[in-house]
Amino acid sequence: MNTADQYLKAIYLLQQSENGPVSTGSLADRLDISPASANEMIGKLESQDFVEHEKYKGATLTQEGIIQAREALQTYCIIERFLANVLAVEEFQTEAKNLSQ
Repeated sequence: MNTADQYLKAIYLLQQSENGPVSTGSLADRLDISPASANEMIGKLESQDFVEHEKYKGATLTQEGIIQAREALQTYCIIERFLANVLAVEEFQTEAKNLSQ
């Protein structure tokens, strides 16, 4: 999973919990990065038609962004289940996060 997928996954999950556009600050907090870094990647995702961004309102995934985010989330869940159920890794969530980056 690449960096863009990490952002898309985070935006997807935040969009679900916030029921609307995701602020740069919320995304930065979720990914433990600076708001400037979040804003830069939102711009890149917008240029690839994965995200629509309105200044002062936030970012919303496009249909293509939702598809990509769901695929990234599915990959993460598969890794997490494999680590927990097959390899019996105790810290499976941390390891899954590291492996999916």
